[in-house]
This record gives sequence, structure tokens and C-alpha cells, in this order.
Amino acid sequence: MDAERINEKTVKLRTAQDIVELTLIKEALKGAGIDCMEVPFVDAAYDGIFVPAKGFSDVFVFESQLEQAEKIIAALLMEDSKSKEEEQT
Repeated sequence: MDAERINEKTVKLRTAQDIVELTLIKEALKGAGIDCMEVPFVDAAYDGIFVPAKGFSDVFVFESQLEQAEKIIAALLMEDSKSKEEEQT
């Protein structure tokens, strides 16, 4: 993280539904040079009972990188959607 970002506001990008989606999002953002933070909902005491309702983890980015991050995620989701369609045919 850059020193000038220490006081920059973070904003929620999206909620990952599982560990696979979270990993894909983090890797795509990292590849584009975008820092991200995760806030997982998984609590060992409850053995993941809230994951279906809340999702696996929220993903946050710096406000100045939100627009770029949204474009990357949109492209990632479109790519994932196309590959799922191909698997079904």
C-alpha cells in the first residue's frame, strides 16, 4: 500500500459468495495493480452458518480505484458467465 493512501477512504466493491470467487477477484485486482482488502463473514464458532445469507467476504478498494476495479470485475464476471454457458452446451 502506498504511503499517500493511508488516509484514503475505502469503499465496498462487492461481496464474494465463496472462497473461489474471492480468490479470482483478488488476483484480478492484484494483476491490475489495485490494492484490495477483504472482510470475511466466516466465523469458526458458527461453522459458516451465515455464509449462504451474507456471502463469504466483502471486498473493499480505495475510493480512487473503485471505477477501475468495477470495470475489471465486470469483465471477470462476463468471462465467467461465458465459460459457464460453454460448459452447458
